[in-house]
Amino acid sequence: MGHPAHVHFFKNAVGRLGEKKVEVGLAALGKENTVQLLDSLGVKYSFVSGLKKGLLWKALNLPLVDYRLLRFAWKFKPDLMAGIGGAGMYATHVAKILGCKSLMFTDTEEAGLINKLGFPFAGKVCTPACFYGKVNPKKHLSYNGFHELAYLHPKYFKPNPKVLEYDGLKEGEIYFIVRISSWDSSHDLNTKGFRNEKELEVFLEKLGEYGRVLLSSEVPLSEKFREYEIKTPIHLIHHLLYYASAYVGEGATMASEAGILGVPWVWISRGQRRGYLEEQENKYALGFNVKTPEEAVEKVKRLVAGKNAGWLAKKERLLKEKTDVTDWVVDRIIEEGKS
Repeated sequence: MGHPAHVHFFKNAVGRLGEKKVEVGLAALGKENTVQLLDSLGVKYSFVSGLKKGLLWKALNLPLVDYRLLRFAWKFKPDLMAGIGGAGMYATHVAKILGCKSLMFTDTEEAGLINKLGFPFAGKVCTPACFYGKVNPKKHLSYNGFHELAYLHPKYFKPNPKVLEYDGLKEGEIYFIVRISSWDSSHDLNTKGFRNEKELEVFLEKLGEYGRVLLSSEVPLSEKFREYEIKTPIHLIHHLLYYASAYVGEGATMASEAGILGVPWVWISRGQRRGYLEEQENKYALGFNVKTPEEAVEKVKRLVAGKNAGWLAKKERLLKEKTDVTDWVVDRIIEEGKS
């Protein structure tokens, strides 16, 4: 696992596999708050390697990460290895060396380099049905859902309003969660939401005219943004998101999380696409993809005014039409591991 969302994606599956007497070993790559999240959940894992920023350093670091993951897997002797995105890419390399099965999960079509370096080695490539990228049909497994359903489906997630106390909020209060991305993944190198801190500062001030603003950032920010920082612990962030009036930001994963929770989202991207967000926007009308912070403020203004309402009904429709992703993941891991 190389990203906090990977931890959430697999956590329920790991528990279910344990109940079925399947032994599971977890390997962590040091990106953002991945290790911190694993620690807060009390999950046992092995730290394999840190991750580098910049395309050149990522390329130079690839064989080192493969080697360290190989050392971990050599001792564990797995029947199958699985991972998401970049972490899944490393898993496919090591599984190939060990001669075991592998599942590479992805929902990011524009992660071209990672997909090219991972798909050829993967036993199977697992994607949401809305994934529009090219995958060898002989090894492609798709499911009718989104990654985020693996942990935010009502079967697994129960919102707790007491979490609001960390940030001095009350249920029903108007507030927005803003997410700033590091844009250091290989598929992010040619895009960016906010160009600089000044643009971000103006955006937060304008957004603050309609409700309280809470900020989550993958990168260190100046002292002037301290007043916006979220105080809620990382492992409880989805409870805070559930009661938010809207999510606005650069993080595509959190946008999808918001949609599944019935919270309006506004994803700021100057050129990126995500099949899962396009489906949420075009089929379920749960959010908006915009190119500039100015457009995002206008969308929030409309939301606060009560336009484009009915988010809970939209969410219920989505939940009714989508599959239980954790069930699907558990079944695939057991099936592929035995075959």
